[in-house]
Amino acid sequence: MTARVLPHRDKDAILRLYSHYFNAEELMYEMFQKFHKKARIKNLSEKDTVDRRSFLYYWLSSLYVVIEGFVELDVPTLLRCRPSNFEEIVDQAKLVLDHARQRSSELKLYRNATFHYQKDSQKHRSFLFADGSLVWALELQFQLQEFFSAYRVNCEVIYMLEGRLEESEIASAPKRRRKTRAAS
Repeated sequence: MTARVLPHRDKDAILRLYSHYFNAEELMYEMFQKFHKKARIKNLSEKDTVDRRSFLYYWLSSLYVVIEGFVELDVPTLLRCRPSNFEEIVDQAKLVLDHARQRSSELKLYRNATFHYQKDSQKHRSFLFADGSLVWALELQFQLQEFFSAYRVNCEVIYMLEGRLEESEIASAPKRRRKTRAAS
């Protein structure tokens, strides 16, 4: 039987998907949400309207890239090669894949329309105005957030238990100095 090992954080394909792709995708999501909330309160300027649309386009397009990586890596199978504490998130990874497959082909067209010139906005519009597409994207966003959070926690546990402190975000975080009271 092959040993179940957590690769070094610099060689971990799942952490690479998280740090190089999901973090950028999540930034686009957060910026879109910022403008979306602002639009609920007041009318957006023309620039803010363009920015909101741009962040929406890049968020959804980046979401597809994360899905693509999740599928290509076959994350549930990779998790079974990790130490046993990762077994608890295999079902979570399967749920992400199952949910992603529901509309991934439409989202791929959307991504392609974002990054390849189009004569009209039909590919964007067909996704955006399809029944439940944005709800689906939000649900997928939340599932990915939960998965990557759980994955990173499990990594931290292994780093600590195995004394791999140089890989730990917690152990390598700058220490805060406690304030001391001045003598009265």
